[in-house]
This record gives sequence, structure tokens and C-alpha cells, in this order.
Amino acid sequence: MRVLMLSRCYYNAGVWPDLNTAEASAVHRSALRLVRQLCVSDVVGEQSFISDGAVLEVTGMMAPCKFVRLARVCFFCRVASKGNENLLRVLFAARKAKRSWLRALEADFNFLCSHGS
Repeated sequence: MRVLMLSRCYYNAGVWPDLNTAEASAVHRSALRLVRQLCVSDVVGEQSFISDGAVLEVTGMMAPCKFVRLARVCFFCRVASKGNENLLRVLFAARKAKRSWLRALEADFNFLCSHGS
């Protein structure tokens, strides 16, 4: 299941910019659509689907928006340790773009700092 999720729902999530509301909603729906099928419960002969929170709790899966944050931070670690000089220059040059990857990464680090213990 994990391989399917990574290949279908989160393909190259590490390089995605910050998602707007519609994009985040689409990622959330597509990720949970797959997982929810595993969590179907029967109630009085009818199939009923449990809530998103319950799906995440039952499966131990992290919320899709949090997974995208984690993928970006992991990709940053790879770029910082293995990226060549030209790649770092391109990223630096694009840092002020409205939806740049570095802006999204900065938001991720701010999120981690404000929610860390």
C-alpha cells in the first residue's frame, strides 16, 4: 500500500511548492480515497465509511499535508548534502518567486519550529 501511495498520490512530493487550498484538498482526497477502502465497516447491512481522522488513526498514516512537508524536508537534506553547486545556485536564484520551493521549505521549517517540543 505504501508503494502505491508514494507512486500515485505523492509522486515527487519533495519538490512541490506550497499547496494552495484546492491543491491540498485534491491531495487529501486522493490519498484518503485509497486508504478508506481498507477501512470500510459494515453497519446494518450497509457499507459506511469512517471519518478521515479515524482512517488516519486506524492505519497509523500521517495526514497528507504533513507527509508533503516531511517529503520536502527530506529532499532538502539530500540537496544540502549531495546537491552540486549549480543546483544550489538555481534554487537561490528562484527563492523570491511567489511559489518557490525554498519558500515552501521555509514555511515547513517555521511550522516545525512552532509545533516542536
